[in-house]
Amino acid sequence: VCFCFNALTPDHILTNLFPMRSNRRNSLFVLLTALCFVSTLLPLTAFQIDYKGYQTNEDDLFNPDRGFYVTSQTDSPGRPRADRFSVESLSELKMRQISLMARVYYLHTFTDEPISEDFLTTVQSDFSALRAVGVRVVVRFAYSDLE
Repeated sequence: VCFCFNALTPDHILTNLFPMRSNRRNSLFVLLTALCFVSTLLPLTAFQIDYKGYQTNEDDLFNPDRGFYVTSQTDSPGRPRADRFSVESLSELKMRQISLMARVYYLHTFTDEPISEDFLTTVQSDFSALRAVGVRVVVRFAYSDLE
């Protein structure tokens, strides 16, 4: 039996696959359609659906470790933007429900020399302050602002 897809109708399929009288074909078509319909509903009735209602709340949601973050940057010692974190400034961010930061450490003065112990101490003190307050940080080290 060769089918042309443009002419596939339920009656055409039943006529070619089940060569029998018209009323029997119609009964068979109705039976097959009903079986297909019932078989799609069976999996739905096997599961019990529990509805959980939630009350509307207009408060801002605290989204820890995801979403918006504050960017901070610091330069090598002796440069104008050499700042350190303090527990007080980080606590203020936490009160504003910000728990994620991006921190860029610029290594301008260390392109030709090893990183100094003073700079490593600064980084360690920043990390200690962040851990004490419970703020997460995304860290980036760069040699210049242009990278």
